[in-house]
Amino acid sequence: MKRISLIICIAVVSVFYIGCEKDKEVEEAQEIEESNVIPVANFTADIKKGRVPLTVSFTDKSENRPTEWLWTLGDNSTSTIENPIRTYQNEGVYSVTLTVLNKAGSDTKTKTEYIEVTASNTPPEPNFTVSPTSGQVRTIFSFDASASTDDYDPSSSLQVRWDFDGDGSWDTDWDTNKTQNHQYSLAGSYTAKLEVKDNEGLTAQYSNIITVIANAQPTAFFTLTPSEGLISTVFTFDASASSDDYDPSSSLQVRWDFEGDGIWDTDWDTNKVQNHQYTTGGSYIAKLEVKDTEGLTSQITTFVYVNEGCAGETHISYGGQTYEITEIGAQCWMAENLNYETDDSWWYDNSSANGDTYGRLYTWEAALTACPTGWHLPSDEEWKTMEMALGMSQDEADGTGWRGTDQAKQMKSSSGWDNNGNGNNTSGFDAKPGGCIAYGGSFSFSDLGGGAYWWSSREYSDTKAWLRFMHDNLDQVNRYYHIKPLGLSIRCLKD
Repeated sequence: MKRISLIICIAVVSVFYIGCEKDKEVEEAQEIEESNVIPVANFTADIKKGRVPLTVSFTDKSENRPTEWLWTLGDNSTSTIENPIRTYQNEGVYSVTLTVLNKAGSDTKTKTEYIEVTASNTPPEPNFTVSPTSGQVRTIFSFDASASTDDYDPSSSLQVRWDFDGDGSWDTDWDTNKTQNHQYSLAGSYTAKLEVKDNEGLTAQYSNIITVIANAQPTAFFTLTPSEGLISTVFTFDASASSDDYDPSSSLQVRWDFEGDGIWDTDWDTNKVQNHQYTTGGSYIAKLEVKDTEGLTSQITTFVYVNEGCAGETHISYGGQTYEITEIGAQCWMAENLNYETDDSWWYDNSSANGDTYGRLYTWEAALTACPTGWHLPSDEEWKTMEMALGMSQDEADGTGWRGTDQAKQMKSSSGWDNNGNGNNTSGFDAKPGGCIAYGGSFSFSDLGGGAYWWSSREYSDTKAWLRFMHDNLDQVNRYYHIKPLGLSIRCLKD
């Protein structure tokens, strides 16, 4: 049994020996092969920058097994060992060259300005930013010296101190915290100064000009809703958009002079919204004054146009007849066609019953003077104002032909129109289809029940004038012009 174990042991040792011999042969063959290839030079240094004396360890990183080395270390020194160590004694920037050789040839590697040696510690490089770069006496300025650097010390270890006023007295102690806030109490131009110190006590300074001005006035602003109205209109004045560079809007105080008569109608208040109703018609210059927390003020004004409208009246008597009136937008209109007899005016079919329902039909010349005192034949522009109050756009109102959307439906009476062409009369205008007197060399009555026609006071030409009309089959209002001898209805508008 012992003999068998000995044989096994001898066999294992033999195999291991043979295997080691083979590995060694492979390695030697590889070395021989690499030594037959020209080397490729390369190297590294453990430190590339520092102060005198600077000791640098160089490490050969060349390929293909060089057998000889020649180092030129830049300070007139050389070495022939594989990994030399060199201590540089003088300040300078040094280029390093390595030449490597084997039996196949040689190669050279140069690293230009590879080692930098400084004579001694250098001062740090101070720098800071300030935000904002200018402001008022209530501005909080933020100073940040984080951009300060040093060649050898990390920025985090550098210490700083500040002279915000540039008066030669340091306002802070040394601290590694690089940011500070400062508020100036007086307006002026200040040379803010930063001093930075490294770990060996070397210092350097940097300065910036800071401009500080006195407090500025707030900016007054307000909106008016609506922009114009009647004496029955409640106007809303809103100064919420007034602003100040440093005070929040909520702390600004305001007061109002709604009539522009120089008498303030409200006391100072931080409430920015006020409602006001005018008792008489006219054009007013409403004034807002805004005050900041330091007492500086500013003002702004705007025009407010107030029409008396119907002034609470619902009827007017004229020529022995009483007419209903209605407010549309900022205007006061008769809610019935005029039925006042003048020269060149007629009842439709000469029927007084038609006159009671539809009023009379007038030539343009007769219409100009038919309305009662304090009332007038509306101009083309005043018709547009009424139409826009009912939702027509300015572009639509300025057009000719059929315009708008449902303005005629809002103006038409709720009964009396042919072909179920009635309106809803939401405007209170109560337009009835009174027809017209056509003119073609002789007069003829036309379109009762199907159309309504009204003169404006604006001429189109010497022979024609602008008018409005609507039909039973459309919800739009037509703006056009026709000859002045036509007989059309009149709606009077309050002055």
